[in-house]
Amino acid sequence: MNGESVMSKMRSDSTWNQLTPEQRETLETWLFEENLGYSETVERPRREFGLKATASGAGRFRRRRAAGRQAEDLAEAQAAAFDLNSKTRPLPNQGPRPTPPPVETPLSPPKFA
Repeated sequence: MNGESVMSKMRSDSTWNQLTPEQRETLETWLFEENLGYSETVERPRREFGLKATASGAGRFRRRRAAGRQAEDLAEAQAAAFDLNSKTRPLPNQGPRPTPPPVETPLSPPKFA
């Protein structure tokens, strides 16, 4: 890694922070579903949203969202697995299943002791 934390918070003055939630969703569709390259990812928001950005900024945005999406997918999979496991019968002499601890993702706020 180049010293930048993948999960660092986007700066409030970031070019990509100027997008509305709907525009960000469209941008993520271009990056993750249409697999656009960074140069095209810079060109489309310029044409469609009037946003001036750089390819390196598009790369940082993509890496940040990829990590966030991975954490969200993991949390969903863990919840689905727990849901499935809680519906199965325990084995004889095993007793009730314990409740798992809450899932912490890189996006979860830090817990202080």
